[in-house]
Amino acid sequence: MLKQCSIADMKNQSIPRENSHIVVAMRYYPRFLKKELRDEFVCDLAPTKELLADFNAAQKRLGNHNASFAAVDYERRFRLSADGWSHLRRFAELSRTKDVYLGCICQLGDRCHREMLLLVSKQLYDCEIGQVFHSYPVLMGRLPDLDG
Repeated sequence: MLKQCSIADMKNQSIPRENSHIVVAMRYYPRFLKKELRDEFVCDLAPTKELLADFNAAQKRLGNHNASFAAVDYERRFRLSADGWSHLRRFAELSRTKDVYLGCICQLGDRCHREMLLLVSKQLYDCEIGQVFHSYPVLMGRLPDLDG
């Protein structure tokens, strides 16, 4: 199954390591996270540097994660590179035999690109996914052209 987690979950070691594959799916590696607590770091699954910078600025200005997500038009602006698509397909396939966790700094329950990745994987690669807290209709309507 393809699931989501936070970096805090990784750091606290609350994700079962047996039969799991743990992926940091962020633009920049969290320096405080020991490498042995994850299996891979894949920046190609994260938002672009520009989108991330705009989101961080909005979050500083607004003080609210989900409001910042909306303010920067995150769903419309999120894109994956060819490498990102390749990694997402690989993780969707791997999730058929073990739990694959996509993690980032966002808290579970907040709007996040990792939820969008789960929903896209379910739609395009027919994989089973864990709990998702939000819908992303703008993103899902863009599936045919999400890469450009």
